[in-house]
Amino acid sequence: MINVNLHTLLQRKTETGTVSQLELILPDGSAVEAILHLLDVTFPIDSIILVVNHRNVEQSYQLTDGDTVDLIPAMSGG
Repeated sequence: MINVNLHTLLQRKTETGTVSQLELILPDGSAVEAILHLLDVTFPIDSIILVVNHRNVEQSYQLTDGDTVDLIPAMSGG
């Protein structure tokens, strides 16, 4: 099982409220990009910070059971 934390703009609105945490079961050898596809994330990949177990990773990073993934929209401003 992979734990996924959705930050700010990536959180999901449902009838029962906002969802910011998910538990997903993915096939062995799945990469972070599988989560992006499964969740139908429409943000450009270069505008999302991908973090697995508190480390920045690329979308091709292979996940293992028990990993925690944070999907964080990169925000700029000033």
